[in-house]
Amino acid sequence: MAEPVKKKDTDMLSEDELMRLLLYEDEEFKDEGHDLYMDEVLKKMRKDLGTEEDKDPDTQ
Repeated sequence: MAEPVKKKDTDMLSEDELMRLLLYEDEEFKDEGHDLYMDEVLKKMRKDLGTEEDKDPDTQ
């Protein structure tokens, strides 16, 4: 009977290490969703504070 093929031992990365590698490219941090998320956060804050950009400041 043939012996099962053994996989090579490789170093495994933790989830945090893998995310760090995926988010950094050419020594620059890449997070394409961050800007979209922050735009939504700012929009909600403006709405909550009543300072939406499309409002006329004289009518407040």
